[in-house]
Amino acid sequence: MQETRTGTPPTELHTGWTWPLVGLAAVLAMVNFVVDSAITAPLIVLPEMLDHFGTDQTAWVNATAMLAGVLWAPLLGKAADIHGKRRILVLTLLLSCAGALLCAVAPGLWLFVPGRMLQGASLAAVFLSVAIVRSVCAPRIGMIVVGIVTSGSAVLNIASRFLIERLAEAFGFHVLFLVSAAAAVAMALCVRRFLPESPVRTPGRIDVGGALLLGGGLAGVLGYLSLGAEFGWLAAGPLVLLAGGTAASLRWFLVSSRKPDPLIDLRDVSRPLALTLLVVFLAAGSYQSMLQLVSLIGDVSADLGLGYGLADRGSVALLLAAPGIGVTIGGPAAGWIAARIGPARTLAGAVLLGTAVTLGMFL
Repeated sequence: MQETRTGTPPTELHTGWTWPLVGLAAVLAMVNFVVDSAITAPLIVLPEMLDHFGTDQTAWVNATAMLAGVLWAPLLGKAADIHGKRRILVLTLLLSCAGALLCAVAPGLWLFVPGRMLQGASLAAVFLSVAIVRSVCAPRIGMIVVGIVTSGSAVLNIASRFLIERLAEAFGFHVLFLVSAAAAVAMALCVRRFLPESPVRTPGRIDVGGALLLGGGLAGVLGYLSLGAEFGWLAAGPLVLLAGGTAASLRWFLVSSRKPDPLIDLRDVSRPLALTLLVVFLAAGSYQSMLQLVSLIGDVSADLGLGYGLADRGSVALLLAAPGIGVTIGGPAAGWIAARIGPARTLAGAVLLGTAVTLGMFL
């Protein structure tokens, strides 16, 4: 695909730390804090949300944001190539704000779930942040900046966990979404004011049909997994969802393999890329599952004699804040190591470290 440039003159790539680069990294790190407030922070009040809506479907209450983010990310990424990264990043933050406001006022799941799906758009901000860094930095310094941008927000996350828990106790879980909406608007203004717009444009079109097919397929399969346990795995309703989801996914695969400018071009997925994506998929899924289980286990009272004893003030926030310490250290460290030995070896080392720590939890 041929790239074009707007009238904005090209800027030189950053090869070392300068004050403009420090400012850009700070703004993008705060953007990633908004992502966390939309995707992960609601886990702190997950038990309260389940009680409020009278459901035990944790996947629909929380995981819909991540599921929708999987669809938003390629759509908004393609839009950024066509219309500019800064402009689409602002749009992404405003979509997250709109979703947070819907969640704050939702009287039931029928409005709360669409709100979470809009909040899922914030996940695209992570990838747009990386793309912006790569467009203004030389590769060596760029890896370090990416590590700081994607993990620097963890410093704020550590403190925000305790603040959010206290606010939720005082005003209800809805306050979390109001805070998320305010943060999204504030960062949209900062991005518009302080970040430069890339002059590079890539002509193309946005595959909305592919997104609908893929989203319908994933939603159908998720619906079967969520409702099968309640109504029966061989009941008519869950089986219809499974069949519809499978058919939509197969249709998306066949269409995407032939059409130009698909949502995800499977023809470009080589074996090394496929293995990398598999590692990222498994790592992100396991991390998100761990956080979701922690919030539910942390709500168990010690009086039940199950050995948890974590249902005291601050315990859930502490458990959810602890990974932030590792993220804060690991992000910049991974960027520094990758700049010296390569990203493939760094990723392999991270996988081995994660596996060893996970096995250690059984001891």
